[in-house]
Amino acid sequence: MQVQCPLCRTPVDLDDRAAGTLVRCRACGKSFVGPRELAVIGRRHTLTAFSVTGLLLLHYVTVGLFTVVHLNMMHDKLPKVRRTDPSALVAVGLCFVPGVNLLWLFFTLRRLCLRINEQRSIRGMEATAPQTFAIIVSTLLLCGFIATILPITGWVLLGATNGILIPVFIAMLQASVNELVAYREQWADTPVGQNRSHEQPRRAAGDRDRDLGPPGKRGPLARTGGR
Repeated sequence: MQVQCPLCRTPVDLDDRAAGTLVRCRACGKSFVGPRELAVIGRRHTLTAFSVTGLLLLHYVTVGLFTVVHLNMMHDKLPKVRRTDPSALVAVGLCFVPGVNLLWLFFTLRRLCLRINEQRSIRGMEATAPQTFAIIVSTLLLCGFIATILPITGWVLLGATNGILIPVFIAMLQASVNELVAYREQWADTPVGQNRSHEQPRRAAGDRDRDLGPPGKRGPLARTGGR
């Protein structure tokens, strides 16, 4: 993945090992921390496509149960970048713990969107997984359950959220995933020898403190290219 030195704007190529580590630019001699997004380079997602229409039908038939499991299972199919990125077991399990699940939805839905958008971003795709919408849906669900002390208001709010807003959210999220999967399959079918640089960026060799610089002026620690 090509990034720019934040101080002198010299373009440099970094791989996943540079994420969150200190790297040194040979052009200006200053050090900077490699972008966190680099951590997903070289570790591909294993997401699979799923029919949006089928997902919506199953959502209504199972009263949202299939949706909870299906979405949270995606966590195991994405590269773990942060220590707090949950596994599918944790993500699904906490959704069924009374009291905890209402607060957990704020975290797990937003984090899932973030992780999907990171995969899209490193491929030059627009971040379409609805992170803000995830917060809105989680907030309305929490408010709906709290408002159930009022016989009509709470159930109307819950019904509208589950019957309208959540289906819209999962349709947007699944469409974003399907597009990401289609992109991966497109590059997987590209014949060897053609340009596949968007999917497989050049890797930079070197240790934790990488010595970087412009093409033609890099030291041994900054050589790029395959072996």
